[in-house]
Amino acid sequence: MDVYGVIGFGVQIGLLSIEIARELKSFFKENDNLSPNKANQQRIIIEALKVLEKLNIDVNREKEFSNIVWLRQFLSGMQGISDTSIQEVCGRILAQEFTSPGVTPQRMEQILSGMAFEDMQKFQRMSSMNIGIITNYNDDSFGGPNAEKCIMVPFVDSDEYSEKIGIYLEDILELQALGLLTYSSNGCYISGVPCKHPLIYANGKTFYILWHHEDEIPTGNITLTKAGRCLSNVINESEITNEYDKLVRECMEHFGVEFAEQKMYSVFKTDDGCFNLTVRRRQQQ
Repeated sequence: MDVYGVIGFGVQIGLLSIEIARELKSFFKENDNLSPNKANQQRIIIEALKVLEKLNIDVNREKEFSNIVWLRQFLSGMQGISDTSIQEVCGRILAQEFTSPGVTPQRMEQILSGMAFEDMQKFQRMSSMNIGIITNYNDDSFGGPNAEKCIMVPFVDSDEYSEKIGIYLEDILELQALGLLTYSSNGCYISGVPCKHPLIYANGKTFYILWHHEDEIPTGNITLTKAGRCLSNVINESEITNEYDKLVRECMEHFGVEFAEQKMYSVFKTDDGCFNLTVRRRQQQ
């Protein structure tokens, strides 16, 4: 990869300011005898540029990334990270900020610098447990169905259950201490669901909700913080228990949701994390 070429292209299309480009290039002027901290920062920048190189970015953007104070603060917090897998994630966070300035919450660099490889694995496992909530699937005026991805960890604090899903209470509390999530034994909810009968996608299965309380849908026992959502957007999903769809349904029923059988709708999850809806129309007699 030609790092100078990628940086220059970022300036050309209005993604990066000239000042930011100069700052990034400064990390590659002296490649001999790099200090460990400088080498760590350089690898994170390379990971970010790899992401940008693969993106189909619109030309002539209205808003370029120009916050050099944030960039210096972020890279300063990253200098002690030597684990290559965490460096890759940090690079994706940096690329995400380049393409969507302001999306990264404060203290993100502190959270990342405080994470061990095991912490990242635990968070990856939890964020891989997600559902799709599909609404307005019968109203063409909305330009197609609305679909929202939501992390749902239907957690029960028992050794047998934790072994089944690969998540333990101490894992949750450690990630909560890092500032990535909040845990509630009483359950968490997503509000403002504009549909009486939303569809729920979970682990390849499509469920039709017959009734749910007002405009709320239960979402297990974990809510991601802004930092947690930011991180979950850039990490790959890992394998989860084959029973996840069953656990989702049982958890929702525990919190009062009622389901009905249906054969008309099927939801599919694409590789990029989006949801596609197929409808089986009844044949007219």
